[in-house]
Amino acid sequence: MQQLTTWVRRLQARRRQSKRPLGLPQTRAASTAGHWMRRGFGTDKLTLVSRLCWLGVFGYAAVLLWCIGQPLPMAAPQSAPFAASATKSAPAAALTEADLGVIFQQQWFGALANKPVAPPVVAAPAAVTKLSFILRGVAPASDPARSVAVIEAQGRQASYMPGEAIAGSAVRLLKVETTQVWLDNGGVTELLVLPGEPSSPAASTKSAGVAVSKPAAPTATDASELAALRDEIAREPQKIFSYIRLSPVRKDNVLVGYRVSPGVNRLLFEHTGLKDKDIAVALNGLDLTDDQQAQQALRELPDLTSLTLTVVRDQIRYDILISP
Repeated sequence: MQQLTTWVRRLQARRRQSKRPLGLPQTRAASTAGHWMRRGFGTDKLTLVSRLCWLGVFGYAAVLLWCIGQPLPMAAPQSAPFAASATKSAPAAALTEADLGVIFQQQWFGALANKPVAPPVVAAPAAVTKLSFILRGVAPASDPARSVAVIEAQGRQASYMPGEAIAGSAVRLLKVETTQVWLDNGGVTELLVLPGEPSSPAASTKSAGVAVSKPAAPTATDASELAALRDEIAREPQKIFSYIRLSPVRKDNVLVGYRVSPGVNRLLFEHTGLKDKDIAVALNGLDLTDDQQAQQALRELPDLTSLTLTVVRDQIRYDILISP
């Protein structure tokens, strides 16, 4: 009986040895697996866990690949309140009169005292001078300082520019206009007007019905009188403005010439071939529509030996010989 028991034990031991892997020692992992298997965690369950782990790894890799293929989001630009060049502020709405009225009514700085407003000072109009000067001609220029006026004083005619003294007196020429000039008579502004203008003394006397002194009627023939007039102008060319008046004509503020009209004696005007409303454009070849040449012509009058006036009549130019 004892031998039979020993034989059974040996047989069981051999069976246990036959179930071990050949050539492999029993490790801790094998013992752990055997421990789990002994506790009921079989091989099928371990395979399922392994598959689930691999599935998670593949899913995470797929998510990474999808993220790599997506474009990166751009960062929103940060506002720069102090960068004046980056942004432009919207224009402020303009204040209306009603808004200003509401602001003034608040009287935030106190009420304003009502101060009397002084009435504007209106300069008194200049009076016509009582000096024995006669305005014979004017040549206003675009530059007022370069204008020229021909004034007769003490029986002699001369051309003057603004600022010059007249005939060596204390009276100075201030300004030249189309029909009158301004004089400075000892600090008093006075006007000297072309003869025949409404504000001139001669025109006022005529309108009041008082007889105006005129040259004596000619006693000789017109030819002899005309010759005498030509000789007089030849000696004193500036006296031409006593017999022929020139008034500036402008179109669109541009000087186009001087309108001619008879002076104190129509004889020279009529016999030279001039007609009313003729437009003088040149004197001895100098262009009267050019400010510089017109001033030069008036300046050269005392030294001229002959006078030729070029006029435009019905768009045709005529050369009129005034004095030989």
